[in-house]
Amino acid sequence: MKFKKAIYPGYLGRISQNLDRSFKELPEPLKWYEPSINMPFLEACSNYIFMNYYSSCQIIGLLLEHSLKMAMIDTINNGQYRRIDENIKKKYYTMGQILESKDEKLKAQMKYLLEKEENINWWLKTAKPFRNAFSHMDITQIFELFASEAYQGEYTIEAELGTNPKQWGHLWHRFAENLALKMLKETKKQLTILFDNTEWIDDSSEWEIQKKEYYSFFNKEGIEYLI
Repeated sequence: MKFKKAIYPGYLGRISQNLDRSFKELPEPLKWYEPSINMPFLEACSNYIFMNYYSSCQIIGLLLEHSLKMAMIDTINNGQYRRIDENIKKKYYTMGQILESKDEKLKAQMKYLLEKEENINWWLKTAKPFRNAFSHMDITQIFELFASEAYQGEYTIEAELGTNPKQWGHLWHRFAENLALKMLKETKKQLTILFDNTEWIDDSSEWEIQKKEYYSFFNKEGIEYLI
């Protein structure tokens, strides 16, 4: 039996080889609302497709914070119709301020938007630390939070934390890839719950091109030019 030596196809070659699989792994797109919601979701997904897994995670975290904040500020209007009172904006400025608030009115609104205690706990125990760790590039914190089988499958490195001097490189091996895909799917689920409890509607009066690009990506239009 003869063995053929594997040839590294290069970064762009790997992207090309993985395109079909990567697209199949993505969650279904969020319904279109407006650019500040949908285009970051598109960028998180496209970064996953193009193997920019850390960037995908970073955008996911920022999108989660922005989405929760915008829904809390105005459950009726979105996009260019959103009404932002500066005093309210200060009150809801960060994900932590919202999730950890003792204000009973705010807590009631959040419970209505997120429906279940388990969803609130996901935002508090997963979304918030995820956003913080990736925004600050706190690699050791990322490993401590997301090295388990629940996020990494068979690639879990829990047993190596603090003992393996090579662990810094795991983030750019399979770790961030596994985590980005897991979080894309959970983000799609949690944002769908959140947005379904608002009265937001399609705001594309001035954003038809962005809306077209958004759905064009998920429909894989033009993919033949990348292969």
